[in-house]
Amino acid sequence: MRRVGFIGLSLLALAGLLLVGAVLWQALELSSFAAVSQRVERLTQVAALIRLSLIAGVVGLWPQLVARACRQGGCGAARRSELLAQRWRLLGWLLLIELLLGQRLIGRLLSATTGVMA
Repeated sequence: MRRVGFIGLSLLALAGLLLVGAVLWQALELSSFAAVSQRVERLTQVAALIRLSLIAGVVGLWPQLVARACRQGGCGAARRSELLAQRWRLLGWLLLIELLLGQRLIGRLLSATTGVMA
């Protein structure tokens, strides 16, 4: 059952990626690269807000998600409390990934130290 859900979500992510790629490809065909680049740059703020909202949603709904997973998976009370305790660790990792990848912290650090735009 877990494998089916994983495959389904993976296929959904792939379909979303292909859809975004097709939209960007079409936009590039209809206008110049610079115009598409400007549009994407304008949307980075919105994308960051959406990512942070999703992170907050996952952390906020964590107890309900754990309860549902334990009902379906049949985990005990000890495992449930362990999973509930992992909420803040998850928040830390998600925010770290957002800083490093989403906010381009590594590229900014490299450009500040070497003067090369990464």
